[in-house]
Amino acid sequence: MWLPLQLFAQAGTARLAGCADQAKLADGLKALQDLPWAGISPEHVSQVWPTETKSETCDHCIRLVSDGRVIANELFCGESFHFDTSHGPESDAWQKARLESVAIKYTTRTAKQLALVEKLLSESVIRDRKVEEGRGVLTGLGWTRELSWTDQQPEVRTCVLSIARQHLDAKWRRFGMDWLAIFDLSCEPVK
Repeated sequence: MWLPLQLFAQAGTARLAGCADQAKLADGLKALQDLPWAGISPEHVSQVWPTETKSETCDHCIRLVSDGRVIANELFCGESFHFDTSHGPESDAWQKARLESVAIKYTTRTAKQLALVEKLLSESVIRDRKVEEGRGVLTGLGWTRELSWTDQQPEVRTCVLSIARQHLDAKWRRFGMDWLAIFDLSCEPVK
């Protein structure tokens, strides 16, 4: 009797299949914030990031994508990195680009679990920074929470972390998913 109850309790708090360990994502975000985003190679980001990524090219950009949990062609857990390659020759795009943004989608079973993920990921980015908090833009998910700051090291840049959350509708709850958060971190060099 004790074993089934223990397994049930663990299943209620475990991350969903396909969703990366949020502590590892937080460590990855912290590592990225400690690097200069100008002149960073997508390959270097792939080495630092805790999940496997695949690359895509677009006009004057490179994207690294990790599709962790996809159901019915809808992404519920995953990450995307956008690199600007317009400031240099195309031949140097893979060696030197400018990381512009990191987007993370993360789905949980409960609002409490989502709040813990939000706290862990946001604190990994804003630690020891003088942060201003505000309400961002109104999206289909509601108002975003917006945190902004200026870094002096490893380069001078302004950064914004936008966080949106959504209570999923019933068609997704049958897959054990109730809450979705989207984290969008972008940094621009100060000129």
